[in-house]
Amino acid sequence: MELCPDGYKLFNHPREHRGGGGTALLCRNSFRANKVDAGSKTSYEFSEFVINSSSADNFRLVIIYRPPYSSEHNFSLSIFFTEFFNHMELLLICKEPLVICGDFNIHVNCKEDGDSKSFHELLESVGLRQHVQQATHLNGHTLDLIITRYSDSIIASKPNIDHFPSDHVCVNCSYQTPRTRAPIRKITYRKLMFSKAI
Repeated sequence: MELCPDGYKLFNHPREHRGGGGTALLCRNSFRANKVDAGSKTSYEFSEFVINSSSADNFRLVIIYRPPYSSEHNFSLSIFFTEFFNHMELLLICKEPLVICGDFNIHVNCKEDGDSKSFHELLESVGLRQHVQQATHLNGHTLDLIITRYSDSIIASKPNIDHFPSDHVCVNCSYQTPRTRAPIRKITYRKLMFSKAI
C-alpha cells in the first residue's frame, strides 16, 4: 500500500495461509472499481471487479494467478482446466464486456505442447480468445495472458510488452468501451435588450 502512487487505489487480495502469490488491482481514481468476488480454487487464485468510469460503460475484469506446479502446489493442469471451465461457465453470462488477465503459467506459445493445445481448445469451446502473442517471461514463454469473449470488441490495440520489473514483463494493452451518450437538453431563452444612457 505504501508504494501506491498518488491518484491511484490498490485493491489487494493476498494469498491465505501462505506467503507470496495473491492478486491485486492498481486502479486510477477516475475509475470506480467494485470488487465482486475474490478467493482461490484448488489450482488458482482470482479477483473479480466491475470497472466503471464517468465516460464509459462497465466492464468486468477477472485477474487470475495460477502458481506453477511444485511440491507445495502439486495440482495438475487437468484440475485447473476443470476448475477454470466451471468458473468461466458462470462468468460468460455476465452482461458487461469481459476481460480475463493474469499469470496462467501455461506455455501458450508452444503450439505443439499438449497442455497448450488443451488450453486453447478450452478457450475456443466457451467462445474466448487469447490476445498476447509475445514472450512475457525471461525464459521466453508467453505466460501472462489477456483473454476476452469473441463477441466483445473491447481490445483497442494489440497487447505489447514493456519492461521487466521482475522475471515477468509488463504487458500493455488499450481497452475501448462504448462511450455513453451525453444527454440532450432543450434550452429556451429570450433575447434581452440593454440601452445605455448618454
